[in-house]
Amino acid sequence: MTTRRQALAILMSALAAGWAQAESVDADSIASLEARVSEYETMMRSGEIAGVYDFLPPPLLKAICKQVGMTEAELRAATGERFRGVLNQSDFDGIEFSFGLENAQFETSSTGRAVAVTQSRMAAPGLPELRIPVAALVDHGTWYLVRIDTPGQQELLTGIYPDLADLDVWR
Repeated sequence: MTTRRQALAILMSALAAGWAQAESVDADSIASLEARVSEYETMMRSGEIAGVYDFLPPPLLKAICKQVGMTEAELRAATGERFRGVLNQSDFDGIEFSFGLENAQFETSSTGRAVAVTQSRMAAPGLPELRIPVAALVDHGTWYLVRIDTPGQQELLTGIYPDLADLDVWR
């Protein structure tokens, strides 16, 4: 049998969790995400593809480096060289790159971490449009952007951030 004191404690916990959720995705947080997305879009249009690693959460970047057997510097250099060898700046002219934040699904994890799931869209003249699911998440006050278009990417992300595993956005 639940005592009155236990019931009040449960109620207070539920209210506190609701308050934390509201605080995690408030207007300032969304404005911060929009600014971060704008930085990402600018980086993509500039052709500095290796800059994508600046938008991955540090623990995820560390795990990727471990998987591929490279240091972060080696990974950045290899990515930059790979794309520079195939593309030049004129290839980025006319590219449209955007995130559908207006359609993002926002949630808060059990630890209070803000998460938004949306799709990035990339269109270039003469090529089919690409739409890629992306999770935006906060780590130490900074929004990061992570592709989640394969089960492996989702598993890696939730392996690093177990609090994300039970969110509705994965369903």
